[in-house]
Amino acid sequence: MKGAPVLLLACALAAPGVLAQEGANILPNGDFEEARGDRPAHWQRPDGLTSFWEADPLRTGKAMRFDTDVERDEAVARWHLLRELGEDEPAPPAAPKKPTREPKYGTIGGHEGAYFYSDYVEVESNRLYTLRIDYRADPANEKPTRRYVPKVFVKGYRLAEVEVAGEDGKPEKVELHRSIYEIYKNLEDPSTEWKTYVLEFDPTARTPEVKWIRVMLFPYWPPGVYWFDRVQVILGAGVAPASNPDRLETEYRAARDQIRLFVAALERYRESAGSYPTTLQGLKALREKPQREPVPSNWQGPYLDDSIPLDPWGMRYRYFSPGSARPEAFDLSSTGPDRKAGGGDGVEYLGEGWKDE
Repeated sequence: MKGAPVLLLACALAAPGVLAQEGANILPNGDFEEARGDRPAHWQRPDGLTSFWEADPLRTGKAMRFDTDVERDEAVARWHLLRELGEDEPAPPAAPKKPTREPKYGTIGGHEGAYFYSDYVEVESNRLYTLRIDYRADPANEKPTRRYVPKVFVKGYRLAEVEVAGEDGKPEKVELHRSIYEIYKNLEDPSTEWKTYVLEFDPTARTPEVKWIRVMLFPYWPPGVYWFDRVQVILGAGVAPASNPDRLETEYRAARDQIRLFVAALERYRESAGSYPTTLQGLKALREKPQREPVPSNWQGPYLDDSIPLDPWGMRYRYFSPGSARPEAFDLSSTGPDRKAGGGDGVEYLGEGWKDE
């Protein structure tokens, strides 16, 4: 058993399907002590190359260690291999990583990052939650900039009916979780000692359709080694005020960071497919091979790890290609808190940079 966590409240874990009491932790196994075979229960399988479930050298118990200083091609090949295995099929050991090259832009830290998800957790409407997480960096890591630092995300989901190819090749409709909400906390302190971070959020305040959340640990840049532990999502008593300026700033940062992730994915799409998706193909082309012309012959996706989320205000991101500033590129934007195109408070990326820069 681990010792008492710094700055954390003691709280009971809510059972699935049972309404949680105020102060209860609803996220199972956030301390990574419970096992399910060769992995932590209630979390995705560590890949053994960029993510590791192991003993914490600084305190008792287990934690998650991540290494983002791994060449992207190696990491992606490992992920594809694990996806082909059955959920309970043991994973073969990963080969030792190859040396990476400066300036490290070819590492997984310079692309997708070593993202790591919890299971889905049911949430209640109009309730405030508090995310608490312990984090530390390796002493050998490069000092991060303020813009590019590891993060922890909370993503919200609803069920959506989508059409997929059945076993007989004919289309059939199934219900899948669709991401429609996200918020994150920057883990800015590069301290080599454990530090606790706190983030308050209400996933249903502006996206009332949210029924489930997942926590995503997101170490990426600068490439290096990062540790995460003692993750809790605690049910609070009230709802965060919608007019809170700090919250609005957080939402704007989240929109920009999501657009940056889209831009990186679009660049990877262009590298393999030869051009960006058209307006009609849209951002969906980052997750599924387009069926509209021009159909790319060398689609190597998915280029995103999750479904296309809505922006922090519950609206779709707007994508156009050709772009207005660069016809050979694209425009990508969020309508902003007023939820109106052209309202003046949006977030816009126009091929080469942000509209307001």
